[in-house]
Amino acid sequence: TCALPIYLRNESKETLKSLSDLRKALSEEVSKVSAQTRELVGTLWRDFAIAIAAVLSRVALIFADKKPSADSLPMKTVLVGTAVFLLVDLTITLKTNARFMRIAAESRSVWGRKLYGFLTDEDVRILAEDPIQESTATYDQAKRVVIGIYVIVVIVLLSISFPILWTVLSDQAEGIWRLLVHRSEEHTSELQSLRH
Repeated sequence: TCALPIYLRNESKETLKSLSDLRKALSEEVSKVSAQTRELVGTLWRDFAIAIAAVLSRVALIFADKKPSADSLPMKTVLVGTAVFLLVDLTITLKTNARFMRIAAESRSVWGRKLYGFLTDEDVRILAEDPIQESTATYDQAKRVVIGIYVIVVIVLLSISFPILWTVLSDQAEGIWRLLVHRSEEHTSELQSLRH
């Protein structure tokens, strides 16, 4: 009779410890996804400042009555170079974040069942999967907005360099936007399939 209460007390301690480990792991995972979102937005602001500096250098030349210098090959090279830099930087950031998210999802699927083994599927969904999916959805929303802003900034930089592009690109902007949104949705679907 004495062994049963001791056994139940030990089992309760193990369950509480497991729940504590679950909360800690969940908090760390959500924090990592939030950090990826902050990094993405931080990269946007830094790159946006670089683009503004490039545009302002051209504007300064125009206001200084040096229009030929503002339209010169070196100035166009600066603007195009800035656009290329923005695209490369965004691509690297998105690929790095996607890889992190994929690795984290794979890792959760491996250790998740071991850590959550004592919970029902419904409890796992409520305690672990839903919060992580919400933070991932927030990242995906921020990513779509950031990609849209980058596209606009790059188009502006290129249009300032080559005004003829503005007329061509304005006709194509909607198609480009749809393509980017579609790719972002495909990536989101891939991550969600890894989670299940």
